[in-house]
Amino acid sequence: MIPSSSLTSNNTSFVTYSAVGLGGVVLGGLISAAYIKSRKSRQLEDHDETIPQLPTQGGKRKWFSEVSDEMWPGQAMSLEISKVIYHERSRYQDIMVFDSTTWGRVLCLDGVFQTTDKDEFCYQEAMAHTPTFLHPNPKKALIIGGGDGGILRELTKHSSFTELHICEIDGQVIEVSKEYMKQLSVGFADPRVIVHLEDGAAFMKRHSNEFDVIVCDTSDPVGPAASLFTNDFYDTIYNALSADGIAATQGECYHLSIPLIHRLVQHSQKHFHDVRYADIRIPTYPCGQIGCLVLVKARGVKANEPIRSVPKEMVDELKYYSTKLHRSQFTLPAKVHRDIYGTSIE
Repeated sequence: MIPSSSLTSNNTSFVTYSAVGLGGVVLGGLISAAYIKSRKSRQLEDHDETIPQLPTQGGKRKWFSEVSDEMWPGQAMSLEISKVIYHERSRYQDIMVFDSTTWGRVLCLDGVFQTTDKDEFCYQEAMAHTPTFLHPNPKKALIIGGGDGGILRELTKHSSFTELHICEIDGQVIEVSKEYMKQLSVGFADPRVIVHLEDGAAFMKRHSNEFDVIVCDTSDPVGPAASLFTNDFYDTIYNALSADGIAATQGECYHLSIPLIHRLVQHSQKHFHDVRYADIRIPTYPCGQIGCLVLVKARGVKANEPIRSVPKEMVDELKYYSTKLHRSQFTLPAKVHRDIYGTSIE
């Protein structure tokens, strides 16, 4: 990204990054927004009249803020930068790693927060373990996207897997994570891991009825990334799963994307035997909430009822997921439940 404007004063600065003119970029292993006007990143300082004045400790205070007029208009999540660790543009996207003052190390892709040290486990554990504990004995798993390695790290905790495939189109994300996000990327050292640097949808179309667990760590439905939230894409997931397979996809925020969630649930119910939306709480994502759509191909399995409990040797390794949380994350606020499923809840 190229700074399009800047302002400075004695102890403040303001930089706006413009995505105008960027070529196609890829997030989450599949093509995403080529024109990121809705996902501009900004470094905000306390002089900016659009945000409250912040106390300074002397010198400049640098802030990184995630702004989207399309996905979450009128709001932004900001983190104070302690030190920029890495910032380069890959063939596909802008990659930035920085240390924040309170949330640890942060990974951003095209100006969008992906992970922070302090809360990444919420998303990674829910996305990885929810589908895995719905399968009696999973052997082959596929991750679409997830180049930071967080979901992969969680899947390596399951000894039943013999193959762990990860399909990420941007190999530079993997390399940056290995170098600078070590708590996330430890899973790449597991001998069961097979990395594919290509488009995830195309990869799945070549592998029918093959994977016991599929986790789609996709970007938000902006621009060409909307193709990741189409009925055809979900049909591709269904065909790539084994007969008793389970999938989990990034399900967006119910405060912001109810019509999209409702459509995906209604369509997926035509093919999968059970489809449910799980509520994930994670502070640094928009509205502090994101969803996981759990898609069950196996007959007789309900998404909200794990068929295996967390083994004793794994209990103390987990920070977010548990057998009890598995069940509770499918209990939604009354209106959200009505809007997603079209039925009332007592």
